Amino acid sequence: MMLPMGRMKKSTITLALVASLLSVLPNLAVADDKEIAKAKFQEGLALIQEENYPAALAAFEESNKLVPKSSILYNIGMCQKALFRYVDSIASFKQYLGTMGASITPEMKQTVDQALSDMRKMVGTVAIEGAPDGAEVFVDERSVGITPFKERLIVDPGSHSIRVEHDGFKPLRTDVTVPQGVSLDVSAKLQPVAAWIKVGCEAKDAVVHLDGKVVGGCPYEGEVQPGEHEVKVREPGKPEFVQKVDVTSGGTATVAVTLQPSEPGEQTPEEQKKAHTLFIAGITTLAVGAGAGVLGLAFNVKGTKDESKAEDAPPNSSERQGFNDDIKTDKAVMIAGYAAGGVLVVVGVVLMAISRKGSERASGNEPIAFEPTVNGLSMSF
Repeated sequence: MMLPMGRMKKSTITLALVASLLSVLPNLAVADDKEIAKAKFQEGLALIQEENYPAALAAFEESNKLVPKSSILYNIGMCQKALFRYVDSIASFKQYLGTMGASITPEMKQTVDQALSDMRKMVGTVAIEGAPDGAEVFVDERSVGITPFKERLIVDPGSHSIRVEHDGFKPLRTDVTVPQGVSLDVSAKLQPVAAWIKVGCEAKDAVVHLDGKVVGGCPYEGEVQPGEHEVKVREPGKPEFVQKVDVTSGGTATVAVTLQPSEPGEQTPEEQKKAHTLFIAGITTLAVGAGAGVLGLAFNVKGTKDESKAEDAPPNSSERQGFNDDIKTDKAVMIAGYAAGGVLVVVGVVLMAISRKGSERASGNEPIAFEPTVNGLSMSF
């Protein structure tokens, strides 16, 4: 089907306008980013004059994120140095020197080199010794690179946690205290394992089950045999997390756990177990109560028969006296049976009603309702 010449011209003009607009939009976005970056840079300079280094650093970092520039790295490094974040400042200045290359002026080169020299006296260094190539190193839970390192790791003075990980090896963790200006060597000879599994979550009260056995809290990690394993994580008040994971020989499997709050009316495994226990207890109590009621009925029948026999016995005879004693015993057992049966039946019904509490709430109904009546208390569920 062909369009009329007039409509074809209009369509062509429309398409041309759309294409023109689409080509302009990215340029507008870039222009906006440049303007924002420029404004953030000016804001950072003003904040430095006020010696508000945390806010100035944030402004420079935002400017560099929008429009990366080598010159901004210098300002970032200076702010970090003023905040005593020497390790970060050294990294920023090194990046600045690398991006500037031969275009840096001798004066700026001397200024940065002097700043680096001053800060290197304020920090310590750590060498990771004996780790296999390709191991990832973490300092204070922050990844700092993969072994082998060309240079020693620079750290701020003080206490630090060192973690070294590599597939097929047991992770190494150690704490070190690095004095100012001191270099430490950390032995990181990792022990090989059959396989390794890591379970990560933020729940403090969660319990990790591995292949049906409790292995500890969360986060958890440990050695396993290669193959499929079931990871189950439970936390009170939340549905359990279950996932099967296959761990290869010499490999590491990571399970990221997210425990969501229970939906309204949804029962947790603990609540389900408790409800089941209450239901069984209710059934058992009902059965015992029914048995007590049957016992009371049996002695009621026996008492009626004993009364008939007593009437047939001679007055004031020992035989009638014996029947009268039996009648008293029958009545006592009958009353006790009826009373115990009634109480146990009520208790059993209450226990069964409580066990249904979760499902009744899920449907929006009141699980158990007690209402006064002319005959006492009425219960509905």
